[in-house]
Amino acid sequence: ISQPTHQDQQWTGSNIVDIFKKAGIKDDDLKSIMDKNGLKDLTGKTYKFSLTEKSIYISISKSKHNDWYIISISPDSFVPTWYKYFLHVAFAVLIIGCLFFILIIAIFKLKKEHDNKIHRILFDDPITEAGTTNSLRAKYNSLIKEKNQEKLIFIAFDIIGFKVLNLYAGRDVCDKFLKFIAHSTSDVFDKNSLIARTSADNFIIATRNNSLENILVKIDLLSNKIHENKLTPGAKIAFGIYEAKDHDLIDDCIDRANLAKTTSKLQQKNGATVCFDDRMIQKKLKQQNVEASMHAALLNREFKLYLQPKVRLSDNK
Repeated sequence: ISQPTHQDQQWTGSNIVDIFKKAGIKDDDLKSIMDKNGLKDLTGKTYKFSLTEKSIYISISKSKHNDWYIISISPDSFVPTWYKYFLHVAFAVLIIGCLFFILIIAIFKLKKEHDNKIHRILFDDPITEAGTTNSLRAKYNSLIKEKNQEKLIFIAFDIIGFKVLNLYAGRDVCDKFLKFIAHSTSDVFDKNSLIARTSADNFIIATRNNSLENILVKIDLLSNKIHENKLTPGAKIAFGIYEAKDHDLIDDCIDRANLAKTTSKLQQKNGATVCFDDRMIQKKLKQQNVEASMHAALLNREFKLYLQPKVRLSDNK
């Protein structure tokens, strides 16, 4: 800061020589500066002076609080160096920003792929490309809330003797057979029907129809297609039908359709179609009570075990 002597706000630069010398400016260069400009009325501006060994920038500003002046002296290399570093910093910030943006996109992409994978595991059967029990549960409420006059029908079916067939034909053949069944079911029933493989060879269909006869015709058509397939010709199917009520839970609908299917297996070993009846539940409860009482009888030693020797009728030995 230079304390000036001034006249009419024009600075005469009485002690500027000392300041320039402290800045390392040589006498010859200092004489050149003073001869050229006289240091008159230089306030508020920046000047570049070419010296013997280098160039410098001089900036002089008047203080707002008193009559002192602020003098800034800097080499001309300051601006190019700063500018060079600015480009480097800007480029580095740009690179970091791009990397951060790419990282965010990669995270969102990985999250989306992970969500899709979880969705496929929960809602898509990997073998048949049909739905699962979870997909039925997810879409059941929307089916119930639909303003549709047609009845919501649940059809449960499976392949009779599938375990034996799996052992005989092999897993690969049976997987193709299950996929064939799922595709055939989609072909027979309309596109608004929900088709799911709940386990092993167990399938559930949720469809809307007011005509039981129409449902039976479609079931018969599906049964014939499965029976005539080339992978496992002659396969038999058991069907169970349940008509859903307004306040039924999805699991109750599936259980009742499966109960009707089990009843069809008991009635005909070659496969049949049975509609659910409330008496089936009473019969199932009675069966469970009998089984529970038999277990209790075993625990209470109410049964006695007799070992009967084997005898050949030919020689009585």
